[in-house]
Amino acid sequence: MPARSSQIARRALRLLVGTLGCRALGFARMLLMAFYFGGRGATDVFFVAYLIPNLFRRALGEEVVESAFLPVFRSMLARGERPAAWRTALVVLKWFVLLLLAGALLCFLFAPQLVNWILAPGFDAEMASDAIWLGRLMVPFMIVIGLAAFTGALLLAHDRPLSYSLCPILFNVGWIGGMVLFHRSLGMTSLAVGVLAGGVLYLLATLVALAVAGRQGALSVEIDGPVGWKDGYARAAFRAAVPVGLAAVIARAAGAVDCAVASTLPEGAVSALRYALPLILLPFALFGLSVGRAALVPLSEYAGQGDLDRFESATGQAIHLGLLVLVPLSVGTVLLAGPLAGVFQSGQFEEAEARLLTIAVAYYALSLVGMGFVSIFSRAMYALKDTWTPLKASAVALFANAVLSILLARTRLAHGGIAAATAIAMTFQAILLFLVLKRVLRQNGADVGFGDAWRSAIRIVAGTVIMVGPTLAALAGFDALIVSPHLVVRILRVAVPALAGGTAYGLVMLVLDRKGLQALIRA
Repeated sequence: MPARSSQIARRALRLLVGTLGCRALGFARMLLMAFYFGGRGATDVFFVAYLIPNLFRRALGEEVVESAFLPVFRSMLARGERPAAWRTALVVLKWFVLLLLAGALLCFLFAPQLVNWILAPGFDAEMASDAIWLGRLMVPFMIVIGLAAFTGALLLAHDRPLSYSLCPILFNVGWIGGMVLFHRSLGMTSLAVGVLAGGVLYLLATLVALAVAGRQGALSVEIDGPVGWKDGYARAAFRAAVPVGLAAVIARAAGAVDCAVASTLPEGAVSALRYALPLILLPFALFGLSVGRAALVPLSEYAGQGDLDRFESATGQAIHLGLLVLVPLSVGTVLLAGPLAGVFQSGQFEEAEARLLTIAVAYYALSLVGMGFVSIFSRAMYALKDTWTPLKASAVALFANAVLSILLARTRLAHGGIAAATAIAMTFQAILLFLVLKRVLRQNGADVGFGDAWRSAIRIVAGTVIMVGPTLAALAGFDALIVSPHLVVRILRVAVPALAGGTAYGLVMLVLDRKGLQALIRA
């Protein structure tokens, strides 16, 4: 168990390094965007336009590649079938490029229908027209980012998690560069230019990382025959990709539902929700997403070998680590929602927008735990070659999210109700996936206890409760001692209470859950 725990924790922390850098730059990008363009009107338009290439991005990018192709490719490598694995990879790549081109063409042609009927039915004619134009301009991003996802998966398959996690940083570099250089001359169009530039830099970074891995001997391409358009393992990957892709569309559709409902609310609701998401994804990426991705490689190997006891043990470790970090992060983000929103309050982003953002952040933060475990349990099901269960769970969660969003948005919660609906739906989806995974493992004779992962939950909740006091005390003390609108002060108003609460939580867990902390230290 210690070796298995260390394996997943080590991968998770290596993925965390680059992911943290990427999210930090993403946070800086959003700050600049708020400063230059504010949080109403024009930004509402951009966020809707950005959904056009992103609506199908994961269906033809990260999700399909990581969850359908990667398990097949990694299993073949584990069995020593390297030439066949690379032939399969090239066949998949040929079909993948065709799908990306077809998807981009459809998004370009049907952009008006996407905006007017699905993404922003509440927009007036001028806002809708601007969103359609910007969305079409960004359509090529879907092709570039899809290819980057494929090359990135090859890095992950060859145990290069650090390189894999560092490459996306270039995406934010390109976006920030485009915005800074052209915001005066191009206005909102500078954001689209930045998106395209960032996608190209991201793809180039993965290609360079693959070349470096090849020179270091960590990656070697071997092909045992001609590469055509047909391959048995490639067909298996594409069969798995169908439900995975549909599940990814459904997951992305949840954001589209939020956007569509918010477009019927007063101006600024769309921007508040879209600004809030990166703030939530930052702590999520710190651990939830990293644990899910780090667990995918060993889970795929154990499932391919038929070793379900090791599979169950690795899943239990992922659950334990997820609880250890995501529970306090969720509570801490709720407590610091106001200071987080206050960081954005400068330039064109005014106090009214900050109030809207505070509400969105607080309610979205409640989805962190559910979001993390959906990532873990979905990848566990994919490793078992069950791609339909996550699809069904996603469909049920999407329906719940849509109904709850419409209902809660009509209450006093307004756009906060939309964020709350997302949190409820994500938690429900995680529970469904866990119950099915547990049943599948039990039916196949595995000892389903997931170690002491769930028993540790009580200790983690206790540590989180204790964390609340120091966090609020540090926030109150900071406000009493320092009053300044400077950006550094606003960031410190988040960092100081977060550090106080995090330190208190770490010390408590050192006593209550030393085993979980040791898993991270061993990495």
